[in-house]
Amino acid sequence: MDPLLIVSPHPDDAVLSCGQLMAGRPDCVVVTVFAGKPERFRQLTTFDRDCGFRSAAHAVLARRREDTEALDLLDARPVHLSFPDSQYGEDTAPLAEEIAERLVAEVDESGASIVLGPVGIAHPDHLTAAVAFLWLLRCRPHLEAWLYEDLPARVLWPEQAVARLQRWQDAGWTPELDFLGTGLLEVKEDAIAVYASQQRALRMACGG
Repeated sequence: MDPLLIVSPHPDDAVLSCGQLMAGRPDCVVVTVFAGKPERFRQLTTFDRDCGFRSAAHAVLARRREDTEALDLLDARPVHLSFPDSQYGEDTAPLAEEIAERLVAEVDESGASIVLGPVGIAHPDHLTAAVAFLWLLRCRPHLEAWLYEDLPARVLWPEQAVARLQRWQDAGWTPELDFLGTGLLEVKEDAIAVYASQQRALRMACGG
């Protein structure tokens, strides 16, 4: 069976949105786009401080470790790209073409015939990752492509999910609704729990 390649904007996004799928398919490669250190790696954003980090560099390294551990529980292989998160003050939108080139390289190296990417809801990095994913599909039209609706944004802003799916249709795609979760939900929950630094943010996002 060829591996399935999943595009994740940040560490934890793939597991939050696709963890149950990965739990039932131990051949996934997860390419996390915005997992790099910013140029001003000593800066401390409000979000990173609230997550218990001391600096951007500390946050990036810790989140990569969490992501690797979580994906290990799901028998998935992590690939962390070096693009910095937009929270560090950089506009990520112009990076879409460069990101797409890296995704093409990862698809070719992994031998994946199926790719799964975000619809792109709310967060600018998710939107950029979705644009890069679309470019990937145009560069490799033979691929079987699936989309996932970004969680928890899909729950918080359902109207944006509808609008984003319409954008995909306008781009010439015809998404069909399906349930891809083939594994145990408990395994996904165990993997999510590994992202200890993100638990406070996730509770706030979900109203807890």
